[in-house]
Amino acid sequence: MRDLSNTEIEVVAGGWTHGISDSLEGAIYGAGEGLAAGLAIGGGTASKSDSLLGVFAQLVGAPIGAVVGTIWGGVGGVLFGKDEISSVLNNWKQNFGTGSKG
Repeated sequence: MRDLSNTEIEVVAGGWTHGISDSLEGAIYGAGEGLAAGLAIGGGTASKSDSLLGVFAQLVGAPIGAVVGTIWGGVGGVLFGKDEISSVLNNWKQNFGTGSKG
């Protein structure tokens, strides 16, 4: 059995990314961007209503959105890298971040 070269280690360890450094950069970027997006979307105007229930919806939605966004962005960043997760999160914010109360 032979030892792997540095290039082979980077390719195998990175999965769909270009290497370990791309995965790490994607995880950090994805977690931060996912946190901000989840917090904004979960506690945004789409979950607000004219009654007291709207306040509770925002109080629950903001922390849940922050946790889910951080996990989803971080894991996606590890798997796909910064460029791909950036594109996915931007698309996600455009689709879900502009909701209005109907």
